[in-house]
Amino acid sequence: MRLRLIAWRMSSLSCVSGPVIMAELAAIQNLAIVGLDFRHCPDSLRERLFVDDAEVPAILTALRAADIPEAVVVSTCDRIEITLTTSNPAAAVAVIAGILAAPLGLDHALVTPYMRYVVGFEAIHHLFRVAASLDSQVVGESQVLGQVKAAHARSRHHAMVSGLVDRCFQEAFRVAKTVRRETEIGASAVSIAATAIDRCRALHGDLADRGGVLIGTAELGALLAEQLQRAGLSRLQVVDTHPSRAAALARRLSCHHAAITDLGTALQDADILLAAFGSGHYLLDHDMLAGILRHRRQRPMLILDLAIPSDLDPSVNRLGDVFVFTLDDLEDAARDGRANRASAAMAAEGMVAAAADDFIGTLEGRRADPEISALQARFQAIRDDILRTEPAADVDRATQLLINRLLHAPLAQLRDLARDDALGAETRQLLRRLFDLDDDKEGRS
Repeated sequence: MRLRLIAWRMSSLSCVSGPVIMAELAAIQNLAIVGLDFRHCPDSLRERLFVDDAEVPAILTALRAADIPEAVVVSTCDRIEITLTTSNPAAAVAVIAGILAAPLGLDHALVTPYMRYVVGFEAIHHLFRVAASLDSQVVGESQVLGQVKAAHARSRHHAMVSGLVDRCFQEAFRVAKTVRRETEIGASAVSIAATAIDRCRALHGDLADRGGVLIGTAELGALLAEQLQRAGLSRLQVVDTHPSRAAALARRLSCHHAAITDLGTALQDADILLAAFGSGHYLLDHDMLAGILRHRRQRPMLILDLAIPSDLDPSVNRLGDVFVFTLDDLEDAARDGRANRASAAMAAEGMVAAAADDFIGTLEGRRADPEISALQARFQAIRDDILRTEPAADVDRATQLLINRLLHAPLAQLRDLARDDALGAETRQLLRRLFDLDDDKEGRS
């Protein structure tokens, strides 16, 4: 009975066929991430190219039509990136640029210069960093993992992810969760949010009857808006130049959204303004806010100036009923937020790099799976033959028979190699490594 249990455990270890494994390993070099991000693409273009959730099915359909069988579309404030399998990533850049540009009537040549791609092991490492929020403008932002998971789920729903791509995403999710659990990567952002809430309550008291406006859809602004809602803020509007981006974030925050042209009207109900657009020119100046304050009968407004560069003309600070706090103010009030974030990010980077190396090593190690499977099948056949020819054998007898049968062919081959003077140092070293034959260990046993 014990022999049968051992043999069953050995045979159950292999469930994937050799050809499937080799095909998956070969696919590593065909794994690519193609797209554009906040480092290489102007905000104005990236905002126009933003892919709303409702637009993803059409993008996936277009990719499938372009002979790209697997793809995951990640579209956030920081990036529009597509993880896919392709033997020609450079060609995929042109295809994806065209797919993104087409709905806007743009020439793909205007998009292509800003596109980037990474392939193979570098793509795996990049995916892990994105999921762990290490490649974000706000490092440690808590929403990124949820956005990547949602993108993966959409592709699974449309049968556009399987095999290696699916495994990479699943491992990225595991690594990201470990990073958040074992480092303080998100603590700085949380402390900034807590400080912002304290400032809002100090000015307005209970937030239950207060209104807020979020300009832009950057992740830090979204995080602070969400924390303010949890703190009791009852009304919130998202305003952005890109309607689909504003609508997507408004759905996430369960609030209203408005066009940038309606900003003045929206601000009339803004006890709290989160300015997180960062377009490079001022959205708010002294005269505009003075008029809004008159409409509000001089009820005070607290502004969290989160954008870099700022959305506020410096003249705004002269208004007596406007209280402005910059990101630096919030971080300083949160004490060592910057230092803590940098330290946590360094630790997280090390964890992600190690996890990517381990995952890649595991994938490479599976190159031996066909031989492992063959060995298991051979051992299983020997075990079955012994049980058939010696059904009454006790454990000692059956075990000895199994050892003799398993060693018969290897020992015969070893003797032949020695007789032919072919048992060199490399072969001896390989044998000792395969069977854990250590002279010191043998002497201690």
